Amino acid sequence: MNELPNTFHLSITGLRVRPGFGNQLRFRYHALRSYLQARKAEGVLHVAARRINGVEHTVTAWRDREAMLAYVRSGPHLKAMRAFHHIATGATCSFTTDHIPDWPATSPTGQMEGVVVGGGDRPQQG
Repeated sequence: MNELPNTFHLSITGLRVRPGFGNQLRFRYHALRSYLQARKAEGVLHVAARRINGVEHTVTAWRDREAMLAYVRSGPHLKAMRAFHHIATGATCSFTTDHIPDWPATSPTGQMEGVVVGGGDRPQQG
């Protein structure tokens, strides 16, 4: 991946997988494919994923918003978004910044304005 410029577009997602073994398998399938897509995407600067208190998080940094949207709207990530409402709930936010935040002890999406997705509230920790 590339060296970070002075400012870039950051996307943070926190998702809680719905109960059920099948949902876990489908989530893992889509998450892995989306992660691999992100690592190869045009304009990507940083890709990280981590589970914190039962919530699956991703942090990605992009050259600009347009590069992020090109990734989100194509390939495995687009397929994951189409399946998402059946397998998880959560929140996502994106913004322009000059740094990548440290992984907090709690969900970064729980403390930021973002879009709640999947027909539920922001994922609760624990």
